[in-house]
Amino acid sequence: MSATAKPLKKELETQRREVVARWLKIYAAHYGHTLDADEVTAIQKSLGEFSPAQLEAAFLKTMEERKEFFPTLGQIRGAIGADTSGPRAKPDCGVCSGTGWKTVERDGHRYAERCSCVT
Repeated sequence: MSATAKPLKKELETQRREVVARWLKIYAAHYGHTLDADEVTAIQKSLGEFSPAQLEAAFLKTMEERKEFFPTLGQIRGAIGADTSGPRAKPDCGVCSGTGWKTVERDGHRYAERCSCVT
């Protein structure tokens, strides 16, 4: 691995962890089920082979489909495999860093919104 690739890989891993942690907080608030730090770490490791954009889409899709109960890891992973032909973000986007989502603030709250780079 080149010297340039190592920082990029580390940044991608950080983005993955942040996406998973953020969505698990959203799930905890929505479903009333809190996870401890070990559970969050285990889920982050289990989803480590997926891109941040795939994770964003899978967590959103799973939440839309699971109205009453906290989704399982298998359901989240299944949502990733179910949609591989969807929109793609530019990996080098300066706004979303390739996740396909940008953060916007409205009325004192932060929201995720599709980035304009998604095609």
